Amino acid sequence: MKKKFWLIAGVIIGVVLVAIIALPFVIDADQFRPAIQNEMTAILGREMTIGHLDLSVLRGNLKAADISISDDASFSSAPFVRAQSLEVGIDLIPLIFSRALHIRSISLQKPQVALLRSTSGQWNFSSIG
Repeated sequence: MKKKFWLIAGVIIGVVLVAIIALPFVIDADQFRPAIQNEMTAILGREMTIGHLDLSVLRGNLKAADISISDDASFSSAPFVRAQSLEVGIDLIPLIFSRALHIRSISLQKPQVALLRSTSGQWNFSSIG
């Protein structure tokens, strides 16, 4: 009886490990790029672009390269924020079963922010959101 229990438990653990290893190959993280860009553009009120997306199952995050958020047109045509990468903490269960993206955290890596102030005293970040 114990031998059968351990055999079943081993098979279940093996299947879960194979699923975790295979998940990044099954789910193309780049399919979420347009939705993320559109949602962030709507939230910020400024154009946001992101590069290639990678899914890390073990860490539970998406990593995006080459982040850019445009500046207020009345201040500059150069980007307001540039970053080497963006890490987004996600919930994996909704992603796997319903292809829904639930965000837990956001972290910019090596950001460059251009803060500008007009002669009237208004800052370029005051129109975000």
